[in-house]
This record gives sequence, C-alpha cells and structure tokens, in this order.
Amino acid sequence: MEVIDDHKELVLLAAFVLWLLARGRSRQVWVRCIGLLLCLGFVIEMVAKVLGRYGINNHVLYNLFFVVDLAVIMWLLHRTFPLAPNLQRMITGALLIIVPALFVDMWTNGTVHLLATNALIIGGFLLGLVTTHALFILVREDTQALHRLPLFWVLLSIMVCTTSASFRYSACTTTWSRTTRRWPSM
Repeated sequence: MEVIDDHKELVLLAAFVLWLLARGRSRQVWVRCIGLLLCLGFVIEMVAKVLGRYGINNHVLYNLFFVVDLAVIMWLLHRTFPLAPNLQRMITGALLIIVPALFVDMWTNGTVHLLATNALIIGGFLLGLVTTHALFILVREDTQALHRLPLFWVLLSIMVCTTSASFRYSACTTTWSRTTRRWPSM
C-alpha cells in the first residue's frame, strides 16, 4: 500500500513544508493557525486514506474538518478585523446559513457518514465572499504594498481555494445527480 499516492496529500505536505520554511519566528495568530490547519488537513487525509483502504467510511472526518476549518477561519477574520461592522455581520450571517445547512444536509442524508456536499458548496461560497470582503478592507485600510503583506496572500489563497472548491463540488454534484437520474438535493 502506497502511503502517498494522491495529489491532495502531496499538496498539503508541500504547503506544510513551505509554511515551516516561511513562518520564521512569527508570533502572528494567522501564521500559527494556518500551520495547524495544514497539519491537521494532512493528518486527516492520511487517516481517511487508511480508513478507505480498509473499507471504513471516512466522510465523518471530512465533515468534522469542514467545521473546524470554517470555525478557525471565521474566528481569525473576526479577530483580525474587529472594527469592521459589515464584515462582522457577514461572518454572523454566513454562520447562520452554513450551520443549519450542515444539519439539514446530514438530516437529508440520514447519517453523518455521508459527505455534507451541499453544506460544503454553500460554506465554500460564503467563506469566499467573506474573505473577499476582508481583502477589500485590507486594500482600503493598509498603507503598505499589498504583495508585501502575508495576510493578503493568506486571504487571497483562502478566497480562491474555498470559492473554487464550491464550484468544483457543485459541478460534481450536478453531474452525479444527472448520471443517476436524480436531482441535486439543494
């Protein structure tokens, strides 16, 4: 059995190694939390791969990581931009939509052992919108060149990753439902 035979593990491992090299002695909360999320993501991918090889359902791991990842990023945004009332309202509104969507997804699936695809689609899209707004705040309020700010690159990567994942999951869900002659459950 190959331990790493998929692109996700390699990308996460490479991102974690780059984080280790680039973080320096930074004490910024963003830097520490991103490293922890990368490490946790790699560990979850590896555990899910091992469980999958033995035929054990691993979707619960991905659903839990979605919740942890979302909570950490929203908390970091809330903490980084405390004086941005519109962003605070967007964070609250996104959470008020995503959390019930996750429960509805699990309810309609009938189990927590299926991937909460609809919640991932909605959550990725809303998190992309929230980080886009945070990027606009950063552009408006910071006096440094943006390409020199680590926070700019972190927010940009979160925006691109979550938004593209939202569209990717949406396309996969729609394609799958058409091939099985079922409508998506959105």
